[in-house]
Amino acid sequence: MGKGLAQQLSVTQSDVAIVGGGAGGVAVVLHLIEQAKKGRSLREIVMIETRDVLSPGLAFSTDCQGTILNMHSDTMGIFHGNPRDYTQWRESLKEGPFPSRVDYGKHLQERWIKAIEEARVHDITITTVQASATDIDKAGDTAYKITINNQTTLTTAHYVVLALGNFTGSANSHLLGKAGYFPNPWPTTQLKSISPTAHVLIAGSRLAAVDAALYLSENGHQGAITFLSRSGKLPRVQGDPVPNPRRMPCTNLRDRSRAIPTRVI
Repeated sequence: MGKGLAQQLSVTQSDVAIVGGGAGGVAVVLHLIEQAKKGRSLREIVMIETRDVLSPGLAFSTDCQGTILNMHSDTMGIFHGNPRDYTQWRESLKEGPFPSRVDYGKHLQERWIKAIEEARVHDITITTVQASATDIDKAGDTAYKITINNQTTLTTAHYVVLALGNFTGSANSHLLGKAGYFPNPWPTTQLKSISPTAHVLIAGSRLAAVDAALYLSENGHQGAITFLSRSGKLPRVQGDPVPNPRRMPCTNLRDRSRAIPTRVI
C-alpha cells in the first residue's frame, strides 16, 4: 500500500502493528511467527515503514555502501535463541567474520521473504504500509489508533511495537544545511563531497565514527581526521578469543588440590 492510502484498516485484538521495517521490525515479525507455530492466535501483522524496501532499514541498506559490520557475525543472528544464524547463512561465502553492512542487509531480505512465506502457511496476513507514523493514541481499553502521514488512521488492537532504529542527534540542529556539516555519516556517498585534503572532525569515537573514518580512508582521503569524544576511547577490538594456557577445568583443579599433602602449621 502506498503513501496515498486513504482507508481505515481494522485488525483483531490478537494482532500487532509494527512501526519500522528495518532489522528490528523483521526480528519482531520472525518472533511472532515462531509464537504462532506454538499456538498463539495471530491473524494479521501490520508493518509501517517509510522506505520502499523493507528489512535492511538504513543501517544495512545500500546507503551504507563501503562499511563493514561493527559486530562479530556470531552475534548478529536475527532469531532469538540462535545468535549464529547469520554466520550459518554465510558460511559458504568464506569472507571472514566481519562482512559488509550491505551483505547483512541481503540476509535480512532473505529472512523477510521467508517470513512472508511461513506466515502464509499459518494463515497470517502481513500487511505493509509505506508511510510515516505521525501519532499514536489509545482507542478504548484494548486498541490503539495510529495516524500515518498526518491524515489516515490505522486502528490496531492489543499491541503496537516501535522498531524505529537510531535517531539523528539534534544537539547541533543550528548547523543543519551548513556547508561541510553532516548530522550523520549515512548515506556514506555524501562523504565523497569532502575534499581529500580537508581536515575532518568527527564528533564521537565509537562504531559509527570508525565507519566514517574507514570510508574516507578507503576513498583516498589524505587530510587529517580527528575524533572528538568525551571518553577519547575507541571501541573494543573484537577478535577470535585466545585460549588461556593456564585455564584448568574445576574437576582437574579439585583432583590436583586433593593430591597435595595437607600441612599443619
